[in-house]
Amino acid sequence: MSVRFLALFIARRFVALLVLLLIISFGVFALLYIAPGSVEDILRGTRPQTPETAQAIREQYHLNDSFLMQYWIWLKDAIHGDFGSSGSRAGQRCRRTWGSTRSPS
Repeated sequence: MSVRFLALFIARRFVALLVLLLIISFGVFALLYIAPGSVEDILRGTRPQTPETAQAIREQYHLNDSFLMQYWIWLKDAIHGDFGSSGSRAGQRCRRTWGSTRSPS
């Protein structure tokens, strides 16, 4: 087995992995998009429902954009390691919470 053949094999597998990740992420994003319920209600929490609150949430999370634009924004941020805010850690960015939850090896 030559080195060139092995490199080509690994490159093809890596490209297939990237395509598979893209397809899976799009499928999960689509399922979350069509799930019943309102995203604004979930993000609003216990705050009172006002038109201003709903509009602010829609603008902050790009909910006024089309489905494909929302996916593109999420994908672009995910590639850069930005997975949004943590719902359980008082608005901390997810990247910051990863280091504090890892157990020492």
